[in-house]
Amino acid sequence: MGQPGGTVSIGTLPSAGEALLPGLVERLRGSPITIEVQDFDLAEEGFAARTLDHDLVIAHSAAGDVPSGAEGLVARVLAHEPLDVALPIGHLLAAKAELSPEDLVGTSWIAVPQGFPFDSVLLAIEAVTGSPLHRRLRLIDNRLVESFVAVGEGLALLPRFTTRPHPGTVLRPLRGVNARRALVALARPDHYARRAVRAVVGHLEQIGRELA
Repeated sequence: MGQPGGTVSIGTLPSAGEALLPGLVERLRGSPITIEVQDFDLAEEGFAARTLDHDLVIAHSAAGDVPSGAEGLVARVLAHEPLDVALPIGHLLAAKAELSPEDLVGTSWIAVPQGFPFDSVLLAIEAVTGSPLHRRLRLIDNRLVESFVAVGEGLALLPRFTTRPHPGTVLRPLRGVNARRALVALARPDHYARRAVRAVVGHLEQIGRELA
C-alpha cells in the first residue's frame, strides 16, 4: 500500500503545540505527509468543535483524559504534563521544595478565564481548603502571566514542559490535588480513518512519551 501521504491539518493549543509539533516536523521531514497548523486557545469545551475544521485538534484537560465536549470523538492522550506553581523569586513559599493546598490559603493568583482547564486546579485547591483564592487577573498567554508573577502581582499555574527559566520567578510542584493536564489529540472518526492522520497521531504519542 505504500507510505501514508497527503496533508494533515492540525489545530493546537499554543503551549501544547510548542512542546509537540517541532518534533513532529522533524519526524515527517522527507515523508509524503505534510502538515498545516493553526493555533488557538479556548475554553476546554471549545476544542471539540474545531475538529470540524481540522483533521486533528491538540487539546488539553485538567479534569480528565477526554476534554469536556469531546465525547463521540476519537481521543488519544499524548502526554500528562505537570502544572507547577509559579512564584516571585522572593516569595516566602519559594523556600519550600513543594507546595500543598494549605500553603496557598490566602494567596492571590494570575488565573485563566473561567472554563479554561487550569482553573479547575484552583477550584480543587478551594475545595480541599474550604478557603477562596483571589483571582487578581485572568489572562491567557503564559509569557504574560509569568511577567506579572515576576513583579509580585500573584501566583500562577504554568505547564512544566514549555515554561522556560525566568530570572524573576521560581516553579514549585503542587501536591494534594490533581495538578496536571492531559494533552490530547482529538479527531472525528472519518478523519481518523485516514492513514496519514493515524500516522501523525502515532508520532505525537511517541513525542509525548519522550517528553514525560
